[in-house]
Amino acid sequence: MAVQFGDKQGWVTSLTSNSDTPLETLGIRRVEVDEDGCRRVYAYVKNGEASQDLVNGDICKVEDLEESEIKRGAAQGDVPAGVAIDALSAGNYGWIQVQGLHKEIKCHGSTAVGDSIEVASDGVGGRTAKNTAPTNQTVAWALTAESDDKCQGNIVLY
Repeated sequence: MAVQFGDKQGWVTSLTSNSDTPLETLGIRRVEVDEDGCRRVYAYVKNGEASQDLVNGDICKVEDLEESEIKRGAAQGDVPAGVAIDALSAGNYGWIQVQGLHKEIKCHGSTAVGDSIEVASDGVGGRTAKNTAPTNQTVAWALTAESDDKCQGNIVLY
């Protein structure tokens, strides 16, 4: 899998790209550092949903690894792919976040600081309380308590 480092060096698309044809290499990783010094890693993928758009904060699962195809997380035990960062229409290509701070991860209503956020259902993360071993693969660690069904989290995938 190719990895390109740097800030906007040679990218054809913006992070909010939502295209019906692939414009980047599927599966490629993109590393960016924002104005606050936060390092984030993104992956270029295909939304494999037939009619469901992804929205910012949706937790995504791997649907077809070879084709870099993802869908909204549907159940505990799904292999997490990352978190949507913007609208990505059904069947379209664009970026999801796979590592670093995300400020609006959809999460369970009782998520607290330090909880493990995992794939659960309908793109919303389930949780395992801090100081308890997660039962499924962790997508992120909650950095804030849930507010309006969203929390800040540090995504730990890559």
